Amino acid sequence: MVFALFNLCSHLAAVDVLAIDENNFFIAALLFVVMLMNVTGGRVAPNFLKNKYPDVKQVTPKILLPCSMVSIVASMVFILFEFDQRLIGFSALAAGTFVLIRLLGWRGWIAIADPLMIILHIGILWIALGFFLMSYAYLVDNGFIVLSYHAFSVGAAGSLTLGVMSRAILGHSGRPINNDALITTFLILINIAAISRILTPLMVDYYSNLLFVSALCWVMAYLLFLIRFIPLVLKPQVTP
Repeated sequence: MVFALFNLCSHLAAVDVLAIDENNFFIAALLFVVMLMNVTGGRVAPNFLKNKYPDVKQVTPKILLPCSMVSIVASMVFILFEFDQRLIGFSALAAGTFVLIRLLGWRGWIAIADPLMIILHIGILWIALGFFLMSYAYLVDNGFIVLSYHAFSVGAAGSLTLGVMSRAILGHSGRPINNDALITTFLILINIAAISRILTPLMVDYYSNLLFVSALCWVMAYLLFLIRFIPLVLKPQVTP
């Protein structure tokens, strides 16, 4: 319903029924996705880590989640209705800070050698980075705003979707949630795609090359995901 409403409003804005830039609704929709990733990713990442590594000492003040959510929604509203750029910049800075503090409290770095675990934490890190880039764009250099979109979409969404889908298919098919070379490869590729896409506008002499690398890595990441898991989902579930 939310996405349908944003879509409808963007069309109404395009024909001047609404006196709002139609692109603002697309950005608001993206931030709504980020908000959902912050909630769902922020739930599974620390819980999965704690289940597998019970000795990890996590510090997760409950106030951080609502604070991050309020900051994200505020950024969404401020952008949608074109509030002062400094207000947007500081709300984005607050969102990134709350997400990062929450992430650090999970101690995810202990799973650095566990790709299927660390990818969930990397996905949340991309959310924080996206908000920091957005804050810098609105407070210092507006040219950085597109970089935040890539951090949210290619980085955060790419890492979290591939990570969660891989774990879900393995787990629900009765297989152990173990890493292998193919899984590790496509998780690395999706992050190379995000990094190279963000670097593209910053390294104009290599714009075409970096854009090609980003696109190739993105396609290869999802292709390898399909190669790895299509045979698995076509097989019967393994029962104990």
